[in-house]
Amino acid sequence: MRTLLIDNYDSYTYNLFQVIAEVNGEIPLVYNNDEITLEQIQAMVHAGTVHSIVISPGPGTPNNPQDIGVCLDVLHHLPDVPILGICLGHQALALAHGAAVVAAPEPVHGRVSRLRHSGHGLFADIPSGPGFEVVRYHSLLVDEATLPHCLQPVCWTDGAHVAVKLARDTTGATGAACSNGAGEEAGTEGAAMEPEAERPKSVGEAQPAASSSGRGQEAARLGGSLLMGLVHRSRPHYGVQFHPESVATKYGIALLRNFRDLAAAHLRSRGGPAAAQLQPARVVSDIVGPPGRLPELPVWPSPEHQCGAPLRLAWARLPGVLEALGGSQGLFERLYGWAEDTFWLDSAAADRGRFSYMGGRGGPLWRKLTYKLPPPPQQHQQQYQHHSSSSPVSHSVQQAEQMHDADSDAGSATSSSVSASSASGTACSSAAAAAGSASAPPHATHAVPPGTLTVQTASGAAASGLVADGLLSHLQRLLARERLRVDPDAAAALPFNFWGGLVGYLGYELKAECGAANAHAASTPDAVLWLADRLVAVDHQCGDVYLLAVYDSGEAPGTQQGGEEGRGEQRGEEAAAHGREQAAADGVAGPGVATTVGEEGEGRAGKDAGGLQAALAGWALAVSPAEQEAAARAWLMDMQRQLEEAAAQTEERRAAAASASTSTADAGPGSAVPFRLEHSRSAYINNIAACHTALHAGESYELCLTTALTRAAAPDPAVLYSTLRRMNPAPYAAWLQCGAAGPTICCSSPERFLRGDRGGLLEARPIKGTAARVAADAAADAAAAEALARSEKERAENLMIVDLLRNDLGRVCEVGSVHVPGLMDIESYATVHQMVSTVRGVRRGGVSVVDCFRAAFPGGSMTGAPKVRTMQIIDGLEARARGVYSGCIGFISLNDTFDLNIVIRTAVIEQEQPQQPQQLQEQRKEQPQASAATAAHAAPAGCAQARRRMTIGAGGAIVVQSDPVAEYEEMRLKASALLRAVGLCEGGSGPIPVVAE
Repeated sequence: MRTLLIDNYDSYTYNLFQVIAEVNGEIPLVYNNDEITLEQIQAMVHAGTVHSIVISPGPGTPNNPQDIGVCLDVLHHLPDVPILGICLGHQALALAHGAAVVAAPEPVHGRVSRLRHSGHGLFADIPSGPGFEVVRYHSLLVDEATLPHCLQPVCWTDGAHVAVKLARDTTGATGAACSNGAGEEAGTEGAAMEPEAERPKSVGEAQPAASSSGRGQEAARLGGSLLMGLVHRSRPHYGVQFHPESVATKYGIALLRNFRDLAAAHLRSRGGPAAAQLQPARVVSDIVGPPGRLPELPVWPSPEHQCGAPLRLAWARLPGVLEALGGSQGLFERLYGWAEDTFWLDSAAADRGRFSYMGGRGGPLWRKLTYKLPPPPQQHQQQYQHHSSSSPVSHSVQQAEQMHDADSDAGSATSSSVSASSASGTACSSAAAAAGSASAPPHATHAVPPGTLTVQTASGAAASGLVADGLLSHLQRLLARERLRVDPDAAAALPFNFWGGLVGYLGYELKAECGAANAHAASTPDAVLWLADRLVAVDHQCGDVYLLAVYDSGEAPGTQQGGEEGRGEQRGEEAAAHGREQAAADGVAGPGVATTVGEEGEGRAGKDAGGLQAALAGWALAVSPAEQEAAARAWLMDMQRQLEEAAAQTEERRAAAASASTSTADAGPGSAVPFRLEHSRSAYINNIAACHTALHAGESYELCLTTALTRAAAPDPAVLYSTLRRMNPAPYAAWLQCGAAGPTICCSSPERFLRGDRGGLLEARPIKGTAARVAADAAADAAAAEALARSEKERAENLMIVDLLRNDLGRVCEVGSVHVPGLMDIESYATVHQMVSTVRGVRRGGVSVVDCFRAAFPGGSMTGAPKVRTMQIIDGLEARARGVYSGCIGFISLNDTFDLNIVIRTAVIEQEQPQQPQQLQEQRKEQPQASAATAAHAAPAGCAQARRRMTIGAGGAIVVQSDPVAEYEEMRLKASALLRAVGLCEGGSGPIPVVAE
């Protein structure tokens, strides 16, 4: 059975996609609600392309045509097509027949309710009452008292909602799951549970935005029974208010299986071609859940980098020398000395991260890519207004495979599904394999803005030009061309994944290339990446140091042997051909005007794509493969000699070198300059109130609200990073120095965004839930961790992001492979306890690293859910670009692996341009009330002084349970480690003060 899944711009649609595919044995088609018409759907049904329809959840209300799109028309005009509406789709079914959709007694997002049902076939094999527990994400509901006779209520809540329950709750490992103290047994049996609808509202919490008739809600308040499911009495139309696809819902798989069976029975009762196409129903062995336990998955295909790839790797291992070199920091300082264009992916918390990587300007293949998006359109800079915004930004994905021949009679719509299998019903594993080989990953349907890419070589030559289809498409082409072939025995001897490739950061505003719109322009580049052909890897577990050098073999892609001339010519031809295509896309005829830049005469900064690509083609031919290999091996020998000599130094010499390192305090001229909040305390709390309004209106389930602490001074960046990694070590820490004109980034992130390994396994580790540590009191510290583990609010926050990450991975993973091996674990770091979950899935064959990035960026823990609508709200409230903060730092290796963090707990230091005397005078006139500290460190009159500008981003998730004051304090907590590090760098004993108003 093939299902049409209509996506209402939700962030859980691809969780439904995965379960439907597993249950049906066939991949569903996915369209956004505004990219397909009723006529096209009718034609697909008539042609037998679609047998049933599922209408997804989504933000907003079915009363708003922009929120519901084609869905009401589908419900009105397709009476004989089996349809299941979920959450917003359920509300649309009720509204289509005249029932009222009203404000719920309170919004319920990411919390669990026990349900009872009437025994309707939609709930076959599902217990009523104890055992049937579901996750709810909604602010509105259907008023049962307004149901017309044609709609039959079949399911209701049975008691109050509670926090999601975990297996450890019954073992006593972390105590009870619920804020009211009820453990799993109490939650299941409904003992001692008071209706949550009666709880007092938090300070500053907005009242529900919609009004209701009150009859159904009053009954719900008195009886604890809210309508959760309905069916049409004469049509095969069904609706459920809860989310069967959530990882914490029980029997959600059974419900979707039952809908499949009801749909098949209806189609067979009518006969005709649709009934004849149906295959025997697939047996679903696990109907309870959670989803993601398909036992048989296709074998991960042999990576392309093992055959016909042009690049080669030379490497050497120095066993056990790390300690003798002064550890990871001693090694970095010795080799790279905090110089320009250096990187250090630093597992400073070595107990949680085994490997670190470092490098600087490299060999012939080294490139620096700096990318800047164009200024956003004016309309995207206007603040989001509830129910008056333009239609939602499209974030759909395109279909890679043409639908079968019948689709040609089904209208001209192009599906945005990430899949299309054959019309015949097949086993799920076969359908998944077909999807893996033929499906395209998600791409935004709105136009990607053309940005400016600057590429620089190690010698300083540079070229710039517009990239019409964006940075990510450029990276896709680069990674497809620059593939690495490594002997299998050598590959087995390298225990880590980064063997050379792209390393750097991708900023938050690159969401413009991942399905969202940009509202603000960052002061920093939107991405800085180095193509690293020389690097050093550190194994903290064994104390080993690895040296790696990548070189071009001269072998043309797709051949087993090549030649220097052939490979060079091909690379030049490829670059030139792409330059012509890019120039045509940009509306230019050729290279145009070019300007010589850098240290070499060959370096050209083209004014358009043609000039950029022509320069790249020339660089590709500059060094022969034989010279590259010789240079790579010479570098290995030289580095090995240096490190062996250094490791043999006496302890006294190492101690002397350490005392002269950058770890000493820098009491520079910015010592007393305070930080200033971009949003004052009152403004931040007002933004939280605005978030509550959006939550009550159903526009979002969770919003990650942030602000920034800025300062017109900064300590020496090397001193700051050394201090930060010592006092707040983190597994995904990083140092990036992006050149004289670029920022310097000091990152102590504990959070992984996304990782892909050599076996095709994808992993995300979202963090939601933070509590301060109590350093001086072990008992109080343990109690703080326990309180975090028990918190209903934090569990709800975490669950919403876990389901969002499952959705994002579900776009690019094999059907049935997305699973959650770790749910809401507590991890303790130097200054905070964190609630961390782990989401994994197996990448489909044919899906690239860039495809995975597009599917999941920005990280859901920094946006909230549903992602696209929530980012619109955030853009309006924050009224500023996030820049590097909320983006990611890490590597994309030439062996098709990657590991990226979430940029949090990070200082970004920029070098401001010197101010002229006239500007300084005007600034002083505009700010007569400047603090004494600020005035003391301002440049003297008549002096054009360059200075550093420092920014620290911080924020937190806002949910309906959020207390505004507590959320403000949590935001300050997350910045505290950096404030203390700055204070220590500048000779103080505590954190730098913050001006909050």
